Amino acid sequence: MTPPRARSRAAAPAAPADPSGPLHLVTGPEDLLAERAVRAVVEAARSADPATQVVDVLPGGYAKGDLAVHTSPSLFGESKVVVLHGLEDASDELITDARALVAAPVPDVVLVLRHRSGQRGKGLLDAARAAGAGVHQCAAITNDGERASLRGAGACGGAGGASSPMPSAPSSRPSARTFASSRRRAARR
Repeated sequence: MTPPRARSRAAAPAAPADPSGPLHLVTGPEDLLAERAVRAVVEAARSADPATQVVDVLPGGYAKGDLAVHTSPSLFGESKVVVLHGLEDASDELITDARALVAAPVPDVVLVLRHRSGQRGKGLLDAARAAGAGVHQCAAITNDGERASLRGAGACGGAGGASSPMPSAPSSRPSARTFASSRRRAARR
């Protein structure tokens, strides 16, 4: 009998995350894709409840317990989408409160964790993955052609393609690559 083949270490492309889930992790440096992933989650929540409130939490000025206030039930019973931006710059208080919320989710609250990169908040990210968060990978867009195709195609970085395409406005400014290559040509003359 032949031994089973070793699995390839290369990761297969992840299936798009379900934007209707209660917990989402939006990771990576590309803000264009991250905005679209967050928008898809908000649209999914609003399709279930049009009165859904969106609460954006920024790391600057966060005080311990603010997250509990933001996720507390509404007097009118609306659902909430709470988006925690900039977790790579978050205070210990915000990370601690977010971990508690990941461990004990609140009904009618969708939590979106936005983390660009780095080690800060890694324990929170690991806890979210372990809790079954929908993961939206937002890898860096490396060239203008990719950015233009994403704008034209309306891709949303793993959020299922639910967002509308962003208009692609013509730019009168040359790209950094065009500018650098024209400077090199001028220097050779």
